Amino acid sequence: MLLVIILVLTSFIHKSKKANIFSLFPFVESINTEDEETPLYLFYFFSKRNCEPCLEVIEVLNRLPNYFKVVGIIPEIELKEENELRNITGANFELRSVKKYKRFLPQYAPTLIGVSKKKRIFFVLPSVPYEKEYLEQFLLEFFRKAYPLILEN
Repeated sequence: MLLVIILVLTSFIHKSKKANIFSLFPFVESINTEDEETPLYLFYFFSKRNCEPCLEVIEVLNRLPNYFKVVGIIPEIELKEENELRNITGANFELRSVKKYKRFLPQYAPTLIGVSKKKRIFFVLPSVPYEKEYLEQFLLEFFRKAYPLILEN
C-alpha cells in the first residue's frame, strides 16, 4: 500500500513539473525589466534547417514596432556561423545560443513564444508555412487587446 502511495505521489510531482516547464525559463538575462518601451518579448526558436516557408515569418519579426523585442534562439553550431545564418534567413534581431534554453525547446521548430516583462508566457505559437500572411496582424491585434494584461503581468 505504501509503495502505491509513493508511486502516485511521484507521478503527480512528475506531472506538475512537466506541465509547468516554462516557469523556470531563463528570463533573468533575457529580459531587461528597466526597458520601458518593450512590454512584450518574442523568443523565436529556429534553425536554418527549418522549412523555408516556415522561416518567412522572420521578415515579419524584423519589422515589428519597438514595443516588441525579438530574440532568436538557435543551435550553438549555427551561432558560430551567425553571418551565414543571417544571410540565409535575413534575421535582423538578436540571436542567442540554445545552450541555456535546451530544457525549454519546443516540440516543434520554428516556434514563437510571447512573454511579458513580468515573465508571464502569453502564447506558444508554432510556425507553419504561409504564417507570414497573418502573423503581423495577429501580433498587433493580440498586443492591442491584451495590453492591460501584458502591463499587469
